[in-house]
Amino acid sequence: SYQRFQGGTMYWSAAGGAHVVRAANLDTYGRLGYERGAMGMPLTDETATSGGVYQRFQGGTIYWSQAGGSHAVRAAVLEAYGRYTYERGRLGMPTTDEVPTRGGVYQKFQGGTIYWSRSTGAHPMWGGIYTTYSQQGWELGIHGFPTSDEYNDRGHARQDFQSGSIWWGGMPSGTYTFNVAW
Repeated sequence: SYQRFQGGTMYWSAAGGAHVVRAANLDTYGRLGYERGAMGMPLTDETATSGGVYQRFQGGTIYWSQAGGSHAVRAAVLEAYGRYTYERGRLGMPTTDEVPTRGGVYQKFQGGTIYWSRSTGAHPMWGGIYTTYSQQGWELGIHGFPTSDEYNDRGHARQDFQSGSIWWGGMPSGTYTFNVAW
């Protein structure tokens, strides 16, 4: 059940108890169909975090920050986000909603982007590998979707894709080299 108030809407469910959804998060919740949509019922109240707030729902988490606004992070993208400690990690707060693309979705964050497709799963990208990926057309370019998170390969960062890998690493002089293999 729910009841509207001037400052937000109070929701109650047996699974989550009573929680208020307010302000920009209520707008995002509404865009996604409220309790009957993808997010389901709220499971927590808003929780303050560095640079904003978040609120957990049955179907994901809605984040709000001054810099990025209010955005839902759901399903496999939320799971990948969690591997890097959510908003406290290098990805920071979300800056877009999920964006559909041919074969999957992506969602941008302050510190990178998470890509998802049914065949590859969800994997974040950032830094030099992401710059090279963008120069080659992102997921619609020669590499397709990422199939791994970034990892260390003999002292260099590496990320694998549907069609090849991108390596990135520092040279002793402080310059950088980008190597693409497919």
